[in-house]
Amino acid sequence: MQTVVIVDDYAPNLELFARVVKTAADCNVMTFVSAAEALRWIAGMETDLVVIDYAMPGMNGVEFTRELRGMPHRASVPVLLISAIDDKDAVKEAFRGGVNALLRKPVDTLEFTAQVRTLASLSALRREAERLNDEDARKITESRNAISAQERASIDRLLRALELRNPDAARQALAVRDVSVIIARNMHLAADDIELIHDAAAAYDIGKLSFTDGLFSSNAPLNAQARTLVRGHAEAGAKILGGSRSRIFQAAERIARTHHERFDGAGYPAGLKGEAIPVFGRIVAVADAFVAMMHQRPYRAAISAGHATDQISRESGLHFDPAVVAAFKSGQTQIVARASESLRAPAAV
Repeated sequence: MQTVVIVDDYAPNLELFARVVKTAADCNVMTFVSAAEALRWIAGMETDLVVIDYAMPGMNGVEFTRELRGMPHRASVPVLLISAIDDKDAVKEAFRGGVNALLRKPVDTLEFTAQVRTLASLSALRREAERLNDEDARKITESRNAISAQERASIDRLLRALELRNPDAARQALAVRDVSVIIARNMHLAADDIELIHDAAAAYDIGKLSFTDGLFSSNAPLNAQARTLVRGHAEAGAKILGGSRSRIFQAAERIARTHHERFDGAGYPAGLKGEAIPVFGRIVAVADAFVAMMHQRPYRAAISAGHATDQISRESGLHFDPAVVAAFKSGQTQIVARASESLRAPAAV
């Protein structure tokens, strides 16, 4: 049922308008002798139509309408202004202030009834349009959430494939993801971007699926030929992840392709420099370096968190974006704990 608010400081008018409104439409009627009091009530209650007298004490009908138009979720409530004024400039002011319709005193009952029915119908159509928009938005959100869940599942399957080849590589991928999220938060990225880097960052090294078993199982430092092959994993990862319309896969592709670029332009595969490197790539570059240094190899011991942090600080402005390094250092305690936990986690497969 619709709700009509009537505001008039003259009690007989309130009673008359209320009777006519109830006859004109099946609705609840709320009456007020104060415009300010009516606004306070409307702020917390759904309202379909306001009938207000122009010459109200304290706040006239046009001032009331301007206040109403500035209220959240009440800007489109129809307003019918009742006025004794016959000044064209005042009428223009009323419509510029947001009044939908104006009736002059003495009010003709038939004309008043017609205006109430018309404005109440418009309000009902507005409500239905808002309901449909909300329903459409809900369906779109549900659809997007379902698609995102499928995309995350696809990334997980790729990581499981990597884990079958090399469980250490998969553990390191999850540690890099967790560190990247902390850095992104400390950089105050948008919430959507933080969620996106969480979903995409773990696939940064998925190009290692292109490695031969010999490269994966090597327990010694790589020779020059092997290092050349390894450098190809950035492009290989981008090819594995590329060609998708998915936001998650597009972000993962950019990360895979750019996480070995350097801020000074001396990285690979494209030699990008500074902010030409996507921010996700710059973040994952720091996270990857830190996790790699903390990760024990068969041919070298793990580096302490403090030493690893010092190494990253020394490379600020050279290998790494200074803004990313600053965000990394501001979350160092949390990053060390999270990375250590991820690297100790058992394989999922």
